[in-house]
Formats: sequence, C-alpha cells, structure tokens
Amino acid sequence: MGAAFHHRLSGTRNRAGESPLAAPSSLKIDANGSRFNCRVDGASGPWIMLSHGLATDLTMWDELTAALEDRYRVLRYDARGHGLSAAPAGDYTLDMLVADAVGIMDAVGVEQSHFGGLSMGGMVALG
Repeated sequence: MGAAFHHRLSGTRNRAGESPLAAPSSLKIDANGSRFNCRVDGASGPWIMLSHGLATDLTMWDELTAALEDRYRVLRYDARGHGLSAAPAGDYTLDMLVADAVGIMDAVGVEQSHFGGLSMGGMVALG
C-alpha cells in the first residue's frame, strides 16, 4: 500500500489519555481520511477484528461476538459507507478498505489480530 495513515480515536479516556477498552466500548475513529463507527467487546485475550459484508453493518456479528467476548477482545466496525460510519463521495477501492481496517487497528492500539470477514469483509481480510 505504501500510504501514510492518519488516525484518531474518540471516546471515553482515562486520566492517562488512554482508552479503557475493558468494558464494551462504542468508538468513533478517524482513520484513512474518513470516520468509522467501531465497537470493542471483551476485556482480555487475543484480538479478533470482524469485517462485515456489503450492505450490512457491525451488528451482523452480534451473536458471534457474544460467543467470543469471554476469550477474545473483539473489534468490529462499520465499513466506509455503511452503518454509522461516514460515506465520503467517490469510488472505494479494496486497497482503501484494507487501509481503513489497518488505520482502525492502529488507532485502537492493536498490534496483532485474528481477522474474520464475510463477503466484502472477507476480501478485506485477504487484502
């Protein structure tokens, strides 16, 4: 990709300026030139990021998240142009959608993650 990423996390922060992510958290994240609606569930364990299919949103993962949140920190997001995320004008490329996911992980502080996706989200996972 070679692109520079700009990202910012908005939401509840502790006194040290860090996001507490120990309880379920709804977050607004600025990354890759857009704003994303995200959610983190699960207090501990390895990270797993979930990317939804075309014409859906992060709620498609509600049941799977409930099954995983005792063992994983689950990061899910509304893709660009979906759900409560921004829908900037112009064409969206696969490289852009992959860069969005990377920017979101960077903003949350995720260095390593499992990644699951369905349909469009699966393409992002393989991107």
